[in-house]
Amino acid sequence: VVPGFDRFQSLAKGEDLIASGELLITELNCIGCHAVDKSQSHRFGTRPAPVLFTTHNPASASWLRHWLNDPHDLKPGTLMPDLLHGFTGKDKAHTVDALRRYLVSLSPPLGNWALTIGHASEGKKLYETIGCVQCHAPDAKDNGKDAPLGELQQKYTQEQLIQFLLNPLHSRPAGRMPRVPMTQKEAAHLTVFLRSRTSPRKDVALANGPAALKLHEEGKTLFLEMRCINCHSTRGSNIPSNFSKPLFKLDLAQGCLSALPPKGAPHFRLKPEQIKAITAALKAKPVEFTVQEQAHRRMRLLNCTACHTRGGLGKPDTARDKFFLTTGNDLGDEGRLPPLLTGVGAKLTDAALHKV
Repeated sequence: VVPGFDRFQSLAKGEDLIASGELLITELNCIGCHAVDKSQSHRFGTRPAPVLFTTHNPASASWLRHWLNDPHDLKPGTLMPDLLHGFTGKDKAHTVDALRRYLVSLSPPLGNWALTIGHASEGKKLYETIGCVQCHAPDAKDNGKDAPLGELQQKYTQEQLIQFLLNPLHSRPAGRMPRVPMTQKEAAHLTVFLRSRTSPRKDVALANGPAALKLHEEGKTLFLEMRCINCHSTRGSNIPSNFSKPLFKLDLAQGCLSALPPKGAPHFRLKPEQIKAITAALKAKPVEFTVQEQAHRRMRLLNCTACHTRGGLGKPDTARDKFFLTTGNDLGDEGRLPPLLTGVGAKLTDAALHKV
């Protein structure tokens, strides 16, 4: 799910199709594995994946097993590609165990946080009123259309998810999940609600003894061979990226863009319209962007358009209108809906804009 693409599919023609493809190439972090030439460097950006691992985003051996087996099953709409789609049976199970044994070793010691009690009913109210429903599904159920939440109960403890909500940029530096001002107690309420959405899947314990050391070394080798480090950073890591073919040398009918990528190639489960847009962007001649085009592309990347309108771009979803509330009912929609951003640069000083 890429909101900046999905919300504007009806515009995806001609130059807009190319712009949508450039957005997808950025969001899928294609240049993490495929180098760009000078004419492409200003068109395609990077989107760093979550840090492996932090006290706010620790490694859960149980969750990792399901995640590595099929990330799209565990979190429908995730941007994480399926790297093991070409593996089957015992070979796949062994590969998953080796990778998760190594990944668990990267997790830092757990933080020593006091338990904060929360209530799901209060968390549901917060979910609906502080902006969560503008990016995620209003009913908090992953649907393949809105930004997915995943199975949080298996991935995080109560305390870990509270810390993540208070500072998501600590482990997700790409900034697609913003830091929403809230108190520790509010984060606890929201955490209880989010973790109550799903039941944890069956766990399979990690191997112990001599087998564990062998698996760890195999997992480390796989981590490098599968180019995980190209997207994910790790604590104290200085491992260089392991690039594949440059973007300008790709066969656009093969590899990641094919309906069923070959073993070893990431499988993003791209939709036909996404492949069409990416292909158009890769074939397009480079152009210089105006300041407005740069601003609009950034707004689409960060999904600002889910709440704000600027120059005809974006607007709140009518199906979510009921979630925009206000305490000043006499102000009408102007006091209830997020402000228009058209002309805001002429209204506010640079200092005020940075403060906002």
